[in-house]
Amino acid sequence: MLATAGHPPTGPAWIAEAKWDGARLLSRVHPTGVDLLSRPGNSLVGRFPDLVAELATVLDGHTAILDGEIVSLGKDGGPDFGRLQQRLRVNRPSSGLRAAIPAKLYVFDCLHFDGQDLSTRPYIERRAALEDLGLPRTGSVLVPPCWHDLDGQVLLDVTAQMGLEGAVFKRADSTYHAGRRSRSWVKTVHRRKTVVVIIGWVGGRADEVGALLLAGLDENGDLVYRGAVSSGLSRQAKRALYDQLCALETPTPPLSEHGVPAATGYVRWARPKLTGVVEFREYTHVGRLRHPTWKGIIARP
Repeated sequence: MLATAGHPPTGPAWIAEAKWDGARLLSRVHPTGVDLLSRPGNSLVGRFPDLVAELATVLDGHTAILDGEIVSLGKDGGPDFGRLQQRLRVNRPSSGLRAAIPAKLYVFDCLHFDGQDLSTRPYIERRAALEDLGLPRTGSVLVPPCWHDLDGQVLLDVTAQMGLEGAVFKRADSTYHAGRRSRSWVKTVHRRKTVVVIIGWVGGRADEVGALLLAGLDENGDLVYRGAVSSGLSRQAKRALYDQLCALETPTPPLSEHGVPAATGYVRWARPKLTGVVEFREYTHVGRLRHPTWKGIIARP
């Protein structure tokens, strides 16, 4: 079940939770073992044997289907999606990798337990069933807290201070609809803005501009690659940008250290004269913009 983006609702009808920046996961514990399924339906058993072992231990003798998020914590104690990606890429990780990048499973829903289908019950009852499982508040499989009738902005302020992704608000009476995006669950994600310079573009299937290649300044004042953006680019914006970019076209990347990965499609470079603003979630561990959205030009040559 998926949440709909929106402003935080308030009132006794809603249960508030922190939003954890990780990978969504369904865990199925049964008499013959443990299954871990990603949102697209891929098995993650080989990538997270530590979570398989922990689930088998804490739910020993029971059957269950649990919904949650795999998270890896960074040095600051907050979720670090870049670190988690290192685990997601490796099947059968070594004991050294598991120790260096431990995974945690934050469980927030119980859909099935000991033969009982709980998905048709209200979320407040499923949450109570989850609490009754006795999963620890610490360790690698845990149940994070939730709050009833909490002012949504208060939770957003707290999660921003803690460096978390945002907050999720679930109607207490909501039933579980697998695979559907529901207005009974509302997510509010923290977004940041930054100024970027366009250093090139990639043609699209139907437009001259499919994505913009972006750069920003590092601590030394040098241009460094920040990634590509296509979200937020309207057809009108693409047409206007194309003419300006063609006038600035140059045969080579305008970066001292290219750091530009191979792009899909034909890349055309531009002198770094067009400045704009993007909204994004965070920087990755290599300095790329994560989930950027183009907001518009702020300076032209």
